[in-house]
Amino acid sequence: MAIPRQEFLQKLYKVVSTLRVCTRCDARQVIKNLSEPCSSCDQIAWRELSFEDEFLYEMEGIFARSPLPLSDYLRTESDIGKLEGWSAARRSILESLEGFSDPQTAQWIAENSQSDHESVALIFDDLYTRDFLSKAGNIVDRTMRISALAPKAIPDWGVELYLREASRCFIHGFWNSSVALSRAALELGLKQGLKSRLAGIIPSEDDLKLLLEYAQQFRVIDDAGFEMGDQVRKTGNKVLHGSHADEELAWDTLWAVRGVLKVIYAR
Repeated sequence: MAIPRQEFLQKLYKVVSTLRVCTRCDARQVIKNLSEPCSSCDQIAWRELSFEDEFLYEMEGIFARSPLPLSDYLRTESDIGKLEGWSAARRSILESLEGFSDPQTAQWIAENSQSDHESVALIFDDLYTRDFLSKAGNIVDRTMRISALAPKAIPDWGVELYLREASRCFIHGFWNSSVALSRAALELGLKQGLKSRLAGIIPSEDDLKLLLEYAQQFRVIDDAGFEMGDQVRKTGNKVLHGSHADEELAWDTLWAVRGVLKVIYAR
């Protein structure tokens, strides 16, 4: 039998107080007896709040008690974001799973991931938890940076997917991946824009520079859009051929591709 949504949320967030709002003065108060007068206006005129209102009330109390961001609070109070020596040494285990590993690490993984699954899993749990908490503040900062771009909806699902992935990679600090996915979003966006302009014909060329020239020629993008797109192309090519991007280069590329897509889908 399914648990009602409100009951589920109450159990999940452990919200058990009885919150009411006074219909006379709009004061909110946690009360146990409905005949109890309002402490602000001394009237008895209570109205029950929705669970969402009650939950927000609880959250306001938490924020009032904890002025620091949660990531800072956890790191300050428990130092959980700090990597201990043994954790740092075993980071190579995790890195080995993401690519090719040295022979000794590969042998260790092969021997222990099956025979002592829980111990290895605890190592990864510790690494991921500490690593994420140590980066949470920067992740929030980069998310706020993207929010300033005021993104609008893009009608093409594929372009939207690439752009979302590029944004997520930027937020989490994967600069090369963000640049490569920004380039992919630009290429697909140009093809879709040309398809709309050329009565359903999608250019078959994989040459991004040629697509930019076509898009400029058929007025899918303007001169400024061409310049931004060409910069995305050049940066993407460098990354795909072994160059490494940093945060600012990934940001500039993401900013530029969003600018080009706004031009394409505004027309």
